[in-house]
Amino acid sequence: MVADEIDEFVKLVKEQARPTADENEVRAMFEDLRCQSSDDCARRFEYVLTKFQIWPKIECEDGFSMSVQAKPGTWCRPGGMDRYSSEFEPQPEAYTHVEVGFPSALEELLLPYAEDENYPTDTIYMYVPAHLILTVISKHGGMVGGELPPLNSDD
Repeated sequence: MVADEIDEFVKLVKEQARPTADENEVRAMFEDLRCQSSDDCARRFEYVLTKFQIWPKIECEDGFSMSVQAKPGTWCRPGGMDRYSSEFEPQPEAYTHVEVGFPSALEELLLPYAEDENYPTDTIYMYVPAHLILTVISKHGGMVGGELPPLNSDD
């Protein structure tokens, strides 16, 4: 790889996905892509952007908020921790289960998925069904801010 290509890749990740990304980690990921063609590199670049993407916190009408994440390295399905790998894997079009983090208040519907239910506003919730995310948002008056990862709530 040419140094200029790597520098451009780091710049794009920081601009488009995560401004606070560690440059050495991004450089290592670029080298791991092992592109076979420019099209192949474009698909793999989209994977890296997804890996670094952080979905903005969900804000509800009544003031309730929560982080909802789905990407490699999170507790989501498909993908996530079930198949966490540094190898390239295409991302799913939508997620059936997501990771919820640090809600602003106790939410009883989420408790069965809590990593530590003793601290309901200071924990993560693993493999929360997508349909339950939509139910929680509706219960709190609807979403007024933030962004959800693509969800498949058919389950």
